[in-house]
Amino acid sequence: MSSPIDLTRRALLVLGTVFGGSLWWGLHDAAAKTRKPRETPKTAKSAKAPKGANAAKAPKPGEAEPPFRLGDAERKTFEAVAARILPADGQPGAVEAGALVFVERALGREDERFREVYLSGLPALEAVSKRLFGAAFVGLEAAKQDQLLSALESGKVEGWPPAAGDPTTFFEIARLHVVYGYLADPEYGGNREYAGWKVAGYPGPSHRLGAYTPRQMSGEEPIQTPWQELLQHPGAPAAAAASSNERRSR
Repeated sequence: MSSPIDLTRRALLVLGTVFGGSLWWGLHDAAAKTRKPRETPKTAKSAKAPKGANAAKAPKPGEAEPPFRLGDAERKTFEAVAARILPADGQPGAVEAGALVFVERALGREDERFREVYLSGLPALEAVSKRLFGAAFVGLEAAKQDQLLSALESGKVEGWPPAAGDPTTFFEIARLHVVYGYLADPEYGGNREYAGWKVAGYPGPSHRLGAYTPRQMSGEEPIQTPWQELLQHPGAPAAAAASSNERRSR
């Protein structure tokens, strides 16, 4: 069985799933294996499949931030997990790209049904780490962290508490959220400073004029990326969005 970090950033991007629906279906498949959430008025109604990247969309102007935040210890554990799934290796990794912001927004919105997976799984991971290695997961060397994550991936985790649910499901959901957060539009909370798009070589959905030109699409002219626009025209992205919205409303 492969280590979780064998699926490197670049290998993952080559798979061709990064901007399509495969990751959504992966998360949907993982969701199907989760144990039934506590029956509360909110969770009892959330039988829909997760919305993927849309789950973490930033609040609309004037709208409050989703009222959900992992505990301090859980946040540190999540970031330690994210740092091994997509590590920084000369370029920003998942932590630097804002994976924590992304997942907390997701869990505060359409992916609320996965809260219990994290609230049970993250402490369970720490408990297993202390039992096997005598130290918290966040303090382990990378090789031991990878060893534990590989065990989660395989579902063969010595001492995993049954009350924490299926360890493989926890790992799959966390990994997919980390990948979503790395590659989704920055408005969803992750992909800080376009870190994931830069690694992927993805120039963004459109340039400041609202669309790619035929010459850019044919490769005759270079595509101007959002981060290049920010350097050359600090107000361009906001102006482009306003201009595009105005054209669509006509």
